[in-house]
Amino acid sequence: MTKFGIIALVIGLAAVFVACRKPSVKLEVGGIYSINNGDGHYGVAKLLAHADGICHVRIYAQKFDSRPANVDLSHLSLGRFDAPGGGGLGHLPLREAGFLKWQPVLVTNTSVLPEELDGYNIWKHGGGAF
Repeated sequence: MTKFGIIALVIGLAAVFVACRKPSVKLEVGGIYSINNGDGHYGVAKLLAHADGICHVRIYAQKFDSRPANVDLSHLSLGRFDAPGGGGLGHLPLREAGFLKWQPVLVTNTSVLPEELDGYNIWKHGGGAF
């Protein structure tokens, strides 16, 4: 095989690899995402902020047996940690790769309210990410 043939083969294989890659999830601030909890159930998270490879998410207490195609936003709550099934989190900073491991699927988009950013604003003054 000639040098040209080897180069063409490598370029062809790279093109196939890129074409076969799973499309990346477009992350939208204010997005309400169904997420895979990893325990056979699904949850709901809201992307509060996204910058420098870090996703700041709010995780709601509600759990589902199958991935929800739509969510009634008026029924989402953080709940209480001592409630059966546990509660949610108002703010969790995650590296983007960590959030993507939850296999987020955008359900809808809404605005981020100022009070939802309380934990994020505290984090900005010295927090890290998981």
